[in-house]
Amino acid sequence: MQGTHASAEVHVVLLAPETYRDAGLYRPLGESAREPTLRAVREHMIELGERYLPPQQTLTVEVLDIDLAGEFEWWHTQYDVRFLRNVTSPRMQARYVLEENGRVIDQAEEWISDSGYLLMASPARSGVLPSRKE
Repeated sequence: MQGTHASAEVHVVLLAPETYRDAGLYRPLGESAREPTLRAVREHMIELGERYLPPQQTLTVEVLDIDLAGEFEWWHTQYDVRFLRNVTSPRMQARYVLEENGRVIDQAEEWISDSGYLLMASPARSGVLPSRKE
C-alpha cells in the first residue's frame, strides 16, 4: 500500500478586510469590489506556500492591509480604471508565523511592496494571478 504524500499547511487570514486601505478592483467600493482581490491574494499565498514549504512546516499569514497599485481618479467617473503611477505602488501589510513540527521557527510583521512594479509591466503580469501549470 502506498502512503499519501503530506503537504505543507498554509493558512491565510484576512483580518478586517473592510478596513483595508484599497483592495477594491472597481467602483463602487465595498465588499463586492474587494472580493476578487482577497480571493486572488489568499489563493496565491496558499499556492506559494504549498509549492515551496516542506511538508513538516505550517505557515499562518494574517493580512492586515492591502493597497493596490494605482488609484481611481475622481474626475474619471465613467470608468473603473486604475491609473498607475510611480508613486502608487502596490503594498500589503502582513504578519506571519512559520512553524516546523509544531515549533515556531520564524515570525514577523512586514510591509511588502514593489516600488518598481511599472518597470516590469507586461500583459502576462496584469489581471488575476495565473495558476501554476505542472
